[in-house]
Amino acid sequence: MNPIPESPDSHAQLTEAQRGALDQAWRQFGTADSPEEFCCHWLALQCHAVGEVNDAVIVLQKPGTETFAPLAFWPETSGDRSHLAEITERALRDGRGIVQAGEVPAGGPPLPDRPDYQLAYPIRLDGKLRGVVGLDVAWRDELQLQVAMRQLQWGSGWLEVLLRRHADPMEAARLRMKLILQLVAILLERGNLKDACNPLVTEIATQLGCDRVALGLMHDRVIQIEAVSHTVQFDRHANLLNATNAAMMESLDQR
Repeated sequence: MNPIPESPDSHAQLTEAQRGALDQAWRQFGTADSPEEFCCHWLALQCHAVGEVNDAVIVLQKPGTETFAPLAFWPETSGDRSHLAEITERALRDGRGIVQAGEVPAGGPPLPDRPDYQLAYPIRLDGKLRGVVGLDVAWRDELQLQVAMRQLQWGSGWLEVLLRRHADPMEAARLRMKLILQLVAILLERGNLKDACNPLVTEIATQLGCDRVALGLMHDRVIQIEAVSHTVQFDRHANLLNATNAAMMESLDQR
């Protein structure tokens, strides 16, 4: 995996002390022994890449449980983090990235013209929600907010690597077996294969976090697409489905 990207002149604009701290963070990130150290140094690098971050947190699922808990903060010491708790909980509940302007408590002073923003991006592994990264950042325009969210999305790949590295093999086996049983149940609930195809591919797409799942069945050595997830009617001659059908035929040719 490539390093976390930085703007071309970002390193040059740092003071000597800041450059030293950043270089040290990269070294510590490369030699981290525990998930806590990995997340701590990753978060510091991520905050540098996003820029003007006031506060940040990584929340991950505890192995073998359904409980989520903070694993790393940046900076390590800070004041009230209720704003981060709120947006990370929303991201975990909704399962999607969130951008919101700072909110003022009841009776508090009005927001400035350029309020801080809170960003949150969910972390998934094999389609399952496993955590979230939350940031409180200084005001920036809409384009810069999009860049910051893309940075979080890109950087989350490192956390997926961490989760996979420390995954419980038995838990992974249980999840696979659970998915298989769910899919078999869908087939058994329908009277015939034709009626089961669409619910089957939709469930696969939902469980694995896929944009689209298509099912093709072979008739006389020719594969025909019979179902596409999240849709009852579809055009078999659409370009995307033609390409999918061609890939299915090639996989058949290559056994």
